[in-house]
Amino acid sequence: MRRATTHLDNASAAEHYALRFPYRKSVRIRRDLKHFDEWVRATFNVTIDAPLPLAFLYKAFFLSHIALYPSTAPRDRLLPDGLSREFQQSGLIDAGVLSCRQVAVRILSVIRWQHYQFKVNTRELMHELVPFYHRLCKMTQSQELTYKLALHSATVLQVFRLESIPSPYPERDLVILLMTWSVGCTPEELIQLSFDDIDLLDSLDWVYFRQETPVKLDPMTVLSIISLIDANKGLMGSQPDRLLNCRDGAGWRPLVGSDIEAIIERHYRFAGTLWGFAPYISPFGRQMPDLLPSEEALFADAVGMITKRIVANAGQSPTNQHDDEHDNWDIAVLKKAGFSTSAEQETREANEDQQIDWDAAITKPK
Repeated sequence: MRRATTHLDNASAAEHYALRFPYRKSVRIRRDLKHFDEWVRATFNVTIDAPLPLAFLYKAFFLSHIALYPSTAPRDRLLPDGLSREFQQSGLIDAGVLSCRQVAVRILSVIRWQHYQFKVNTRELMHELVPFYHRLCKMTQSQELTYKLALHSATVLQVFRLESIPSPYPERDLVILLMTWSVGCTPEELIQLSFDDIDLLDSLDWVYFRQETPVKLDPMTVLSIISLIDANKGLMGSQPDRLLNCRDGAGWRPLVGSDIEAIIERHYRFAGTLWGFAPYISPFGRQMPDLLPSEEALFADAVGMITKRIVANAGQSPTNQHDDEHDNWDIAVLKKAGFSTSAEQETREANEDQQIDWDAAITKPK
């Protein structure tokens, strides 16, 4: 007689491993393994069903789940918002951040499974992770703003440009970091950052008016601002003139200076602890250079294409500097974010039947 398929028949090797323990411990270990596996799949596209000997992975998990900076500002985990919601809905984590000890317990379950299944050298892993754990416990108690000591560091900027930004709101945080290190903005300046501070001069010349002085923005910073505008579609109705917001209960509010400082400090501690700054070595043992010219060229090409679309949506050449230039920029931004304004509608209707050479429109007049 053919045996009916049961839940255990479809269980992974890791789940079968967890069932070797008494019931209460088995439930916890299954939770730990599932939590880490879903995180590492989403973050690095690998799985605990294969050997994971790199301490870097466990450190990144550690840093993504704890409060790196104990401030009164919102203690966001450095996890993508969607992934954090999935974890909460499945019961893997609750709404609060985890303690260092709670994260350590989850990591130990994974390391024991790795040793059991793949004979991964746990002695080497623990030799690196135990001192890391103790340093982290001490660091997370410090309320000192250590990022201020490295505000002019080209290496810190290089790390933020080359490495992905783990965050519930990565577009917002990347704008904060790039504007802090590449432009030199203070938290007080950043909380006032608005659409009116940014001007499009031609296809590659975007400037930020810092205290009425134009500062040219590099292509990556431009792209990060445009990505933030796209991500903020739902926020622009309530705060149309502010680029930087944070969640406040069920709603949103503009950031204040202490919020900005907490965001910068959390990312500075994450990057410094995981990757280091002097010299900057990648997790895989390679010393990382600045962005290559070819990479910079890709950013520049992307900015050129996006500028072309924005100009087309606004119905105005960026080289035609009229008195209502800021109004047209606002219209372009709102258009990009999916909003429709009466002025934008009039522009579209006026050009509805015209064939416009936008390649010529974004070229400076000779």
